[in-house]
Amino acid sequence: GKAGFKTLVLERRPMVGGAVVTEEFHPGYRISTISYVVSLLQNKVIDDLQLKDHGFEMIKMDGTLSVCGDDYLFFNDDEAHDRKEVERFSKTDYEAMEAFEEMFQEVGGVIRNQMLKEPPTLEGGFSDLLKFGSMGLELRRLSPELRHRLLQILTSSAYDLIDRWFESSMIKSMYGAACFSGNYASLRQPGSAIPLFHTTIGEIEGERGAWRLVRGGMGGLTQAMAAFAESRGADIRTSAAVDEIVVENGRATGVRLDTGETFSGRCVLANTDPKRTFLKLIDPVHLDPEFT
Repeated sequence: GKAGFKTLVLERRPMVGGAVVTEEFHPGYRISTISYVVSLLQNKVIDDLQLKDHGFEMIKMDGTLSVCGDDYLFFNDDEAHDRKEVERFSKTDYEAMEAFEEMFQEVGGVIRNQMLKEPPTLEGGFSDLLKFGSMGLELRRLSPELRHRLLQILTSSAYDLIDRWFESSMIKSMYGAACFSGNYASLRQPGSAIPLFHTTIGEIEGERGAWRLVRGGMGGLTQAMAAFAESRGADIRTSAAVDEIVVENGRATGVRLDTGETFSGRCVLANTDPKRTFLKLIDPVHLDPEFT
């Protein structure tokens, strides 16, 4: 591998990619089945993994469509057109949208600058204190008003935040829908406005807040990642379901597949959720009784 490790990737499904895949739902018809657009993928990741050299290609989106009841809102990135669309529902919401998104861009910079940094731990040492200090400096660069806005976004409900900014039900529903993406919480729950950052802190090819489609569906992204990994010596095996993480002397030393085949290694990384990893893949005898 790139760091000098001999890497084996075991994937339960017949394809790699997890939620970022393109699948055939009918003979001859393929779609992105879960993840559907690119925005939060950092340019550094694209460059470091040489994704464009392995078939990854993004396509600019020509517009967005929001539907509420019997009406709709269509944006095509033309300011005159978009303003006219909004004015069908409100004479003031277009300016409110501009101010709203500018505010998210400004306070979102704090989050954007942390995305590629290792987060500090609550029980860490001096290095973690430095990380907390760095985050504090980022916050100090914001004006008192923007620090207040950031705290408001992090603690408010999406319903209250959106309702304070806009008057039209159509515009409110558009932003409200964005808060449901990957977030199974009520819009009245504190903190439910945080997903709005996803619409603004992304950056594609230098354009902030941009969204892109992937040629060939979202699987084009993960297939490019897999191709890069294989070009650096990684061995990827699909339809290989891990049944157990082998633990010896308190340390993970390998895995056993549902076929009985075993693999040993100096390091075992699990991309499964914590519940499955610790409660289903590790024998309880290796865990503290209070943990289970």
